[in-house]
Amino acid sequence: MEGKAHVISFLKKCIDYANASIERKQKRGDVAAIAKWEAYRDYTAHAVMEVEAGELDRWFPSQQKLLGESDASSLSLDELTHDARSAWLTNLASPRPLALIATSSEEGVRNIAPYTSLSVVSNSPPMAVVSLSADRNNRWRDTLLNMRQTKKAVLNFLPVSSNAATVVEQTAKPIAHGTSEWDAFGLESLESNELVMNDADYAIILYLFE
Repeated sequence: MEGKAHVISFLKKCIDYANASIERKQKRGDVAAIAKWEAYRDYTAHAVMEVEAGELDRWFPSQQKLLGESDASSLSLDELTHDARSAWLTNLASPRPLALIATSSEEGVRNIAPYTSLSVVSNSPPMAVVSLSADRNNRWRDTLLNMRQTKKAVLNFLPVSSNAATVVEQTAKPIAHGTSEWDAFGLESLESNELVMNDADYAIILYLFE
């Protein structure tokens, strides 16, 4: 793909520029700005990896064959396995927003997990919807169980960084019920609100509407 090659070349030049900027700031002793450049470099490097691996080929429509009547086909989502259905839906309807949803049980056990199945559906009144279905083992997610108890949750939106990617990867994996991801992975919160992450760019407090 010619267009794809141009994108990869451009992104790699951005990485080179970021590395050069970091080196210049290190020599000048301007350490305060280095972290932002490192985050930008790491995010761009991850983008290069995804483009090279073909994970974002759908972003290059001019390089793809247009769908014609003779090439059209269909499949039934109901007949697919959980993994296959997830792969189809994730790749067709993306990129999607990602937020770490923090909740707490009545006993005070805090939970946090990443979700992309969320959307703002109304401005006045402000309303958001989130899919909180059972997992493939038919286990209801702690997020849902906690929200049913306390009627509250917080959407934490993280900055683009390698640390944020690590947190998402860690909290995406199921752990034993009654165990807190906050404690398991050393996540820190604001003193004013124990469900708002210190590392969040911003957070939205939700109240369950039934």
